[in-house]
Amino acid sequence: MARAMTDRCFRIVLLLALMPLVSGAWALVGSYVGGRSAWGSGSMVGSALALVSTIVIWHRCVRWTVPRLLSTAGIALVATGQVVLWHPVWTTGWRGTDEFLCTSQALSGGGLALGALALTWWGGLLTRCDPRHSAPPSRRVVMTPNAVRLAIGVALLPLLSGLFFVEYLALNEAPWGWASRSCTWLSYETCAVVATAVWFLLWRRAVVWDSTRRLGSLGLALLFLASPLSVFWAYPFGATGLGPLCETLCLLSPLFTFALWLAGTAWLWRDRQPHALVGRLVGVGAEGAARCPTCGYNLHGLREVRCPECGWASTVDDIVQRSIVGTLAVP
Repeated sequence: MARAMTDRCFRIVLLLALMPLVSGAWALVGSYVGGRSAWGSGSMVGSALALVSTIVIWHRCVRWTVPRLLSTAGIALVATGQVVLWHPVWTTGWRGTDEFLCTSQALSGGGLALGALALTWWGGLLTRCDPRHSAPPSRRVVMTPNAVRLAIGVALLPLLSGLFFVEYLALNEAPWGWASRSCTWLSYETCAVVATAVWFLLWRRAVVWDSTRRLGSLGLALLFLASPLSVFWAYPFGATGLGPLCETLCLLSPLFTFALWLAGTAWLWRDRQPHALVGRLVGVGAEGAARCPTCGYNLHGLREVRCPECGWASTVDDIVQRSIVGTLAVP
């Protein structure tokens, strides 16, 4: 049976599409808009485009309250403040380096802002302490914990990119004079620690941990955390034509292991029985009570197949049909 893309998946794809869109807008504006530095003009337009587009993409999935409106406005102001001021946290004395530092700050600040917005809007879904973070039932767009995790995961991309370059420049300009390879290694290592910790914290409640998943995840994490050491590897056949290629591979290997970490954990942590019985698809808690598949609300004892928190509703025959095609197991 053919199935259309869910509304939440559609919005996540739009969020992913923002990455090349913002990059292209940054390059275009930086090349043709005068008055400010090229990088500053591009970063200002790119940051505004990213924040406004993110709010537009997700506004129907948020239960807007006064505290959330104020928090959203505050996060947007803080994220754009540094871009508007366009001043590095420290000056290196070189205009080009200062411009690059400001751009890196804008990247990391934008990633932090995207993650902070997701936590402000739907943080209760990840802890299950406040399932009412989802939108009202009348608007028919209900957020799920897995969609929140993916939205925060997307924010890691600009955050880690900016963090790497900010730390590299800080270490490179340090008075004790770090070597370039040492700066690269420590910057990679910091990003690896942040990526591993955030990804694990996001998904630890969604995974049924067994020995295979524990050992596999530990092995992937150790490989990822050890990969920055590759920048110190010396290619023994540097006189050959493959020397520069191997040098580049050593410098870029943490990026490849980052991709392996994401893909490997997705493969390990996935649901191995997507067409399981009704109770598993609806969501059966540890206490044996059925839970709403969208917000996790305990459905035990209800006289109708309707969640009183988020408004999700179904029928018994619909649940049986969905259990066959697995349509409830979508993010």
